Amino acid sequence: MKTWSWMLLLCGVFVLAMPAEGQVLSLQEAVHLALERAPGFQADRAKRDTAKEDVLLARAWLLPYVKASASYRHLEQKYRYAHPLAIPLRTRLNYNQSTMAIQLIQPLFRLDRWAAWKQGQVADEVAETALQLARQALVLEVADRYSEALVARIELAAVQRKRDAMQRSSEMVDARLRSGLATRPEQLEAQSRAHLAQAEWLAAKQRWDIARARLESLIGHEHPPFPEELPEISLPKGDQDWAELARNHALPVKLARLKYAIAEREVQRSLGQALPSVDLVAGISRDRTTDGLFGAGATRKDEMIGIEVEVPIYAGGGTWAQLRKSKKQRIESSFRLQDAEREAMLSAREAFMEMNSAQAREHALHEAMVAAESAKRAALISFEAGLSTIVSVLDAESRLADARRAWAQAKRAELMARLRLDASTGRLDVGALPLRP
Repeated sequence: MKTWSWMLLLCGVFVLAMPAEGQVLSLQEAVHLALERAPGFQADRAKRDTAKEDVLLARAWLLPYVKASASYRHLEQKYRYAHPLAIPLRTRLNYNQSTMAIQLIQPLFRLDRWAAWKQGQVADEVAETALQLARQALVLEVADRYSEALVARIELAAVQRKRDAMQRSSEMVDARLRSGLATRPEQLEAQSRAHLAQAEWLAAKQRWDIARARLESLIGHEHPPFPEELPEISLPKGDQDWAELARNHALPVKLARLKYAIAEREVQRSLGQALPSVDLVAGISRDRTTDGLFGAGATRKDEMIGIEVEVPIYAGGGTWAQLRKSKKQRIESSFRLQDAEREAMLSAREAFMEMNSAQAREHALHEAMVAAESAKRAALISFEAGLSTIVSVLDAESRLADARRAWAQAKRAELMARLRLDASTGRLDVGALPLRP
């Protein structure tokens, strides 16, 4: 019954994440679909759950544990005495022996086990941070494929408009040539431009099909309805020290800090293996035999409580070698942490500069696209008035299509730079993507 409940819950989450009929697929919906369907992320989630069990396993070695034993044996014994005995004893015994015992052990001082438990707790945090890092990487991958598909669609639409315009221009030149208003070179030029536009459209169609397939394979949803334009992003407000934010909050830095903490606990664990261990031991045992030297069976019952101390004396040098090894691993983790901080600060600076550059480029290309559209209308009016040739119109159409494609690429670069900036500071969350409503 519990299994069916979980299956129904997952199905409900998947249905809610899918876009409704007639509704376009937003970036947030694409991310939620990928989080529910991407096998790689599901494997990372299962790995995180496994780490939680490791904490319980390490804690179990610090708690009391009880062990019981039992045995049953049939014995046949023969005795030969060196000298005659004053009291004659039996020289042959044939009897059964049964033994039962139960023992409770409570560790009192086990530094290696205590360090292993603390190490397991940190390892659980490592697994959780690694899952957050995998989630963040998946968000970036979905955003990259989603924006790639949208740009491919925008490029296809621009090339299609260009192809249709070239085709209409070619037909117009053919009609003007039959009326004696155009020349043969103009006709050849228009036909050449129309065929090139058709080839360009086929290439854009292939890029669109590939980009859409890449996204569909990640979100597990075929033929999702796409919006017409890329999502608008909200730019960060105020002056912030992005490098300092990255050094303090970046997920790779957090992961490196946790690994350094594990290395420190490993030093304690290695040291604990070289120190004495103290256990509280209590137990009850019962030993029963059916016969004995004096012709009668016996039952012995023992009750015991005490302290056991175990002192390692010599283990071939392996204990101290392990301790030296763990100390060197701690030094390595320290340098890894410094390197992670350096990389995070650099990534934040690069993402911030890339975002500013992409924002300025997007604004310039948007103005260029508006100007190209005005130039196309002016060229068409001039051609219809007989003040210019068809080549001017064809060139204007080509410049407009190129401007639209360049603007879409700049919008995509701006979006990805903004997301990478949030990722570099550990603030890229699924439910709070920096997108304008």
